Amino acid sequence: MQATFHTVTEYYNAKKLILNESLKGITQAMRDYIIRTDVEGLFTYFNDNFLEDFGLLFDTKYILGNNSLSPLKKYHQNKIISAVKKCLNHPNRIFQAEIRTSYIRATHWDFIYVTNTIGELGEIQGVGFDISGQMKAEQSLMESDSRFKLACKATSDAIWDWDPKTNRLFWGEGFNTLFGHDSGYSCGRNKWESHLHPQDALNTINSVNAVIEGTDKYWHAKYRFKKGNGNYAFVIDRGVIIRDEKNAIIRIVGALQDITEKKKTEQLLEKATFLSRIGNFEVDFVNNEIYWSDMAKEIHEVATDFIPDFNNVYSFYITGSSLDMMKKSFLDSKKKNMPFDTEVQIITAKQTKRWVRVVVVPEFSQGKCLRIIGSFQDINNIIKIESEVLKANEEKEFILESIGDAFFAMDYNGMITYWNKQSEKLLNISKQKTLGKNIWQIFPKVLHSSFFSYYTKCVEEKKNQHFEVYIELMDKWLEVSAHPSSKGLSVYFKDISLRKETDSRLLKLNKDLQEYTKELVTANKNLEQFSFILSHNLRAPVANILGLANLMEGKEYLPEVKEIFMQEISNNANRLDNIIIDLNNVLQVKSNISLQREFVILENLIGSIKLQIKNSLQKEQVQIITRFEDMPELETVKSYLHSIFFNLITNSIKYRKHDFSPIIEIYSKKSKGGIKIIYKDNGLGIDLSKKGKNIFGLYQRFHLHIEGKGMGLFMVKTLVELLGGKISVLSEIDKGTQFTLEFKNKNSNSITQDEKDE
Repeated sequence: MQATFHTVTEYYNAKKLILNESLKGITQAMRDYIIRTDVEGLFTYFNDNFLEDFGLLFDTKYILGNNSLSPLKKYHQNKIISAVKKCLNHPNRIFQAEIRTSYIRATHWDFIYVTNTIGELGEIQGVGFDISGQMKAEQSLMESDSRFKLACKATSDAIWDWDPKTNRLFWGEGFNTLFGHDSGYSCGRNKWESHLHPQDALNTINSVNAVIEGTDKYWHAKYRFKKGNGNYAFVIDRGVIIRDEKNAIIRIVGALQDITEKKKTEQLLEKATFLSRIGNFEVDFVNNEIYWSDMAKEIHEVATDFIPDFNNVYSFYITGSSLDMMKKSFLDSKKKNMPFDTEVQIITAKQTKRWVRVVVVPEFSQGKCLRIIGSFQDINNIIKIESEVLKANEEKEFILESIGDAFFAMDYNGMITYWNKQSEKLLNISKQKTLGKNIWQIFPKVLHSSFFSYYTKCVEEKKNQHFEVYIELMDKWLEVSAHPSSKGLSVYFKDISLRKETDSRLLKLNKDLQEYTKELVTANKNLEQFSFILSHNLRAPVANILGLANLMEGKEYLPEVKEIFMQEISNNANRLDNIIIDLNNVLQVKSNISLQREFVILENLIGSIKLQIKNSLQKEQVQIITRFEDMPELETVKSYLHSIFFNLITNSIKYRKHDFSPIIEIYSKKSKGGIKIIYKDNGLGIDLSKKGKNIFGLYQRFHLHIEGKGMGLFMVKTLVELLGGKISVLSEIDKGTQFTLEFKNKNSNSITQDEKDE
């Protein structure tokens, strides 16, 4: 056998060099990351992309020979080591690993263990690519899906999604909470169509079909939708149509909104606007347009198709001061962002003179007035009444001079402002000597009489005073009525000396009359409070609804913004509805005062309340202690007395102290001509120095961290007064509260020693 040997080392080295240079050129041109390490994990090669994106993570300028895992945290190192171990056990097979982290670029890696041609130890080669975009897309998809699910739960609308190809219809959770239907996927349009009101079904279905056959991207309809309980709700349905490039429908997504309460509110609002004769208007400076509502046109007696503009709006104002004043007010509103509220006389299109109240609020953005929102209110009847009042004042002065009683008026400083002829005659001093003078300087000795005491009481309490007083200086008995007003006191008096001597029965009658007068005063104050609540609490939501409704007319707002406006209108409508319900309840109670009275055993009454709230008493470990031995029964309206103590007891439980079991004490005792019922608890208490004047007021709340409406104590006081009684309160913070209820009782014939001491 013959053999020839040639040295080919240089050939193979040259070939290897050419191959390495070729591979290097390829790897440098690739957009992926290319690295190679030895089996210890030390770098033997990396391309430029890797160096550019990860080079700064290494502590040294020279990466070759450094540990490839050094920039990674322990968790990611373990993932890479696990993949490399698999490579070592299975040469020439690819194993993968991902590094998803926020502090370096997220990457996916393919690792392979490559040996040389004779199977000797080789290198670990890794090829990586950036998956940051993929991660963001996955995260965005997850967040989008989560938002959709949360939106279905949180929205006040019922979300639906219809696929026309499969005829699958998805109903969100709103269909269950709002309408009582099961949510989830159903058999398509048939289920929806089966819930349409028969009178609305044809038009609604036709509108859907028209959208399917057309090219519109949006659909909406108003109709009646059958709820799970069989009732129909007024709804507004809005849908977004998704089409392909050939305009075929791929999908329709929409939301169903229950507007039943809104329709009721609109009717109520329309009625309120009609009754108050308030018309609204808007001056749009962006589009140079002016809008008047139907009521505004009616007030100005113009046709319904009348179009107001910047040239004719001032033509209704009377020339002269009224016209100048209105022009200046509107100019100040536009230029200086100054709202105004004024009363002015206009001449309508039918030449009728009419007084109107004009209220204006400007809307500014970046220092520029975009529009002015306002209202006209027909106050012609109010002005007419005021004119009649003025005339009545003149007649009153004539009457005051003609009446048989002496009369004078003074301010709260004691300065006399009126003195009639009977006062001159009875007190023997002329009008000229009294007007503009201080009454206590004219009659200094009166300062030490009971007259001055009553005067002080009238001033401090702002309550009418009716009394009889003996004036030693004149040796006369006078019957006096003092009436406080915003400016001072009006005092009527007459000589009753003869009557005091001869008619004792009349004295009792006058005493009864005084009590009746006080009751009338109390009733009048309650009426004033009720009127204030009506005007104040109803006006705010009505004004908000009007303002938001005007905003809804604006074309510059996006649908999302209008949705917010619509939600705010709904919220204000709910507020308005709750106020009307509360006022209804109060009026209903006050209208039932003629209910039958009966003898009520107090122990049995409290016992029935305890049974009614048995669970609450057990849960909060409430202890109710009663002592009715002194006065066990009371002749009254049982339902009213039940409501009084039910409110007091439930209030004590609601406003209990934390970590303290509520203790309630209720006991009765005789009083002069009636009965006193004392009610005590050990609850949170109230700071009477700050809130005592409002404790029985309507919508007054004193512990805002506890849910409530502020109706309880108002109803208690109302019911007590309707029963002819009165209520007082003692309370301190964290020391509990005591209520004292006093009632007249025909069954009470004796007085205890304690009451005599009182």
